[in-house]
Amino acid sequence: MDVTIIGGGVFGLLYAYKEVRQGKKVVLYEASSRFGGLIESKKLPWGIAESAANSILTTPTVLSFLEPLGIDWVFTEEKLARYILRDGKMMRMPLYWYELAEMFLRSLFIVSDGSSQTAFDDCKRYLGSAAAEYLCGAFVTGIYGVHPSQLDLKTAFPGLVVPRGHTALSYGLSLPRKVKARMAAPRNGMEGIIHALVQYLTPRAELHLNCPISTLPPGPVVLAVPAHEAARLVPQYAPLLMQVEYASMTSVTCVTETPFLQGALGVLIPPCEKSPLLGILANSSFFPCRSIDASRYHIFTVMLKDMDEESIRAFFAPHKIISMTVSKHRHAIPIANKALAACHEIRDKVKFVGNWTGDVSLRGYIERISHE
Repeated sequence: MDVTIIGGGVFGLLYAYKEVRQGKKVVLYEASSRFGGLIESKKLPWGIAESAANSILTTPTVLSFLEPLGIDWVFTEEKLARYILRDGKMMRMPLYWYELAEMFLRSLFIVSDGSSQTAFDDCKRYLGSAAAEYLCGAFVTGIYGVHPSQLDLKTAFPGLVVPRGHTALSYGLSLPRKVKARMAAPRNGMEGIIHALVQYLTPRAELHLNCPISTLPPGPVVLAVPAHEAARLVPQYAPLLMQVEYASMTSVTCVTETPFLQGALGVLIPPCEKSPLLGILANSSFFPCRSIDASRYHIFTVMLKDMDEESIRAFFAPHKIISMTVSKHRHAIPIANKALAACHEIRDKVKFVGNWTGDVSLRGYIERISHE
């Protein structure tokens, strides 16, 4: 075999797919009874409930890379409203005029000395307190599930570090224009990506389920497992790998006959709102095919901080919920802090892939490996 991959989550499968397309002989081992890791599309009598990722940003690179899989994509509407909660109210722009004025003036006049701190501190410095609380807070919490003060900006978003001599505005204007892309998902749910990968790989590679690995096999090995699992397989790096922290995440997919967030993508909830909720995605609004009848059954997913199931059910008790599907992930998203940055230093010694190795999003990971 040219390469052995340990871990059959979406990152491991995508890496196997890349290697097979390059003509490599691949064997992949997955310890559990199913492929896909956190990604699972649960079929309900009313539609689909996603356990983790709800969509992927389909840049031209992503679509080209996955084209051989023949995925039937469904794209979101481009004009769906996006909200941020402020003082209990959903707003498309949560900053007042004087806060916008402060943000503009800071972005125009505050010059970088080249240093970088946390995502919250840098945003506050270059854009102001309100922007840090309501824009950065909502954005970071929606991705990582933690306060932006817990993230090292250079580790989490290296492209957002303002270089020495630049202001935030001058740096922003110097960046290349973003490639136009839309959010999308397979028609049968995000697990459709997993099924397509497995179907493609089955005749071209060796895929094994229920095969936990206790020691590294000989030859080139790729570890597509969480950091704490990698620590067990490469004990020489265990002290470093065990320092990687993860944010736990709970998603609750609800079905109701009451119209909810129609015409909207969802709402993000910044930490300063002191809510147990992190955000709400209006699934059947941006993907009507998620519901068997989008005009009658409205499906939305609520992202929460870690809560026990009894508390979750009590929280939603006042709402007319037909069904509630709870998915809890203890090791959901790695916290991009100094410990995680230190782990990135050993990537040239051992091949790691996963959401803790520099690419939290599927889009970012696909774009990187497509050029390897």
